[in-house]
Amino acid sequence: MRKLLLLLLVSLWVSFAGGLKYFFSRGGVVVDTFGGKVIIDLGKDKVAKGEKFTVVKGTKKLIHPITGKEIGVLEEEIALIEVKEVKDNFSIAKILSKKEEVKKGYRVKLSYENLCYEGSDEGLFKVSSELKEVRKGKEGCDYKIKELPDGFGVEFGSKPVAFFRTEESVVPKGGEVVHKAKEPDNFKVRAKMVMSFKEIPASADACDLYGNGRESLIILTSSQMKIYEVLRGTLVERGSHSLPAGYPVSVSCFRAKGTKGAYIAVSLITNGEVNSVIYKMVGDTPVAVRDDIPLFINVLDKSRPYATLYGQEFNTEDLWGRVYKLRITGDEVVKDKEVKLPGDFRIDGAFMRGELLIYVNDDRTLKVYKGSELILSRDDFGGSYTQAQYPEMYEDLGQLSFNPKGAFIKLEGRFYPVIVRNKGSAIFKFLDVLKFKEAELYSLFNMDKKSPDLRMLRSDRLEEAVQALISLSDGRLIAITGRAGTIPMYNRGEVYYLTFEPLY
Repeated sequence: MRKLLLLLLVSLWVSFAGGLKYFFSRGGVVVDTFGGKVIIDLGKDKVAKGEKFTVVKGTKKLIHPITGKEIGVLEEEIALIEVKEVKDNFSIAKILSKKEEVKKGYRVKLSYENLCYEGSDEGLFKVSSELKEVRKGKEGCDYKIKELPDGFGVEFGSKPVAFFRTEESVVPKGGEVVHKAKEPDNFKVRAKMVMSFKEIPASADACDLYGNGRESLIILTSSQMKIYEVLRGTLVERGSHSLPAGYPVSVSCFRAKGTKGAYIAVSLITNGEVNSVIYKMVGDTPVAVRDDIPLFINVLDKSRPYATLYGQEFNTEDLWGRVYKLRITGDEVVKDKEVKLPGDFRIDGAFMRGELLIYVNDDRTLKVYKGSELILSRDDFGGSYTQAQYPEMYEDLGQLSFNPKGAFIKLEGRFYPVIVRNKGSAIFKFLDVLKFKEAELYSLFNMDKKSPDLRMLRSDRLEEAVQALISLSDGRLIAITGRAGTIPMYNRGEVYYLTFEPLY
């Protein structure tokens, strides 16, 4: 019986995979109505007979007063429906109650009052991190979430309807793999704007600056470094600091071994050469503890900051040169050893996790390495509004362009890279202003294959160019964007929280 139940749950996993959070936030659209019944666009892979949905209608669009962009819609609940028949691609529901007539195009979202949990306190902690309303109990439950040896099962009406594994695969005593979690085909990315700037950000990063468990977002502009405390739904400015002369092009924060707080490395281009400055927080003020470092500094793998604090040589004659592993000792930057990387490697937009290394070279070619093996190469990537002017002797060359940082997200036990592609405008330069027309986000799928699949994510439209992507410790992703005007006063930037919904 236990084996039969497990097989049933595994088969339903394929239909409902996407995480507990997504299972309980399912929704759809009203397709038609007739005779007190409602047809919704959720079929057998998305809904079960007897489930209830709330019908909502939009009442007012919310327009941001500064950007003029729509940031959301106020909604009103007008009806409660219950699914009576489930077809392949749609379902028929009965209206249980209503305030007004249900119409085509209205949204529906899953309705429930009580989510119950059975299992250990540790399991409850995991579940409640995604579903705040869950409680321990067995009575009066719309849904029951049960902790099982290899994951969490969901019951509706005393029947199993979904199963979510805590690991990618489960190997029983016999050694045979029972199930491997299905990988999504793509992600739907939703962007929520939380802040705007009256200038274009050059770069950004986030870390626990003070060693108090709270993350800070550091944003680099053309002349300042701004520091914000990251709260759940917003950002609070904590201070700003004027930067030395030059073109600031990159910021990276990192923790040194044996220190409580963190360091901030700002890389600037001055007279055609890189000059990095290391800052340390004293109260709310960043204080330079070392400057004139002739290396472009970056932490490539945020999960291994000590091991992947790298510096690369750079100047306008030779451009990108040798790469060194660095360490901080008593506020001093020390070269540990030279790191052997591909000959076209450049550190500005590079990021990695484990054996996976991703960067864009001087030819705007995306390169993906797994260990020493090149597993993917694609043209026309990188590029951003972060620029530095060549010295006067090279002024005919124009400007140096720097690439935006990518980041990793973790979904269903796997890590996926999120890669930026900023598309140039049809009029690439207008009145001598570099222009991008849109920003696209990509990721890699089927990483078990010799050559993974590179797919553009289905994303809400962002600003013209993404200047940086930053992973937060709680799994959220921040996007920093920029838009260029024909005169500097029209330049601006925005900060977005990104959420990812797996699509199967």
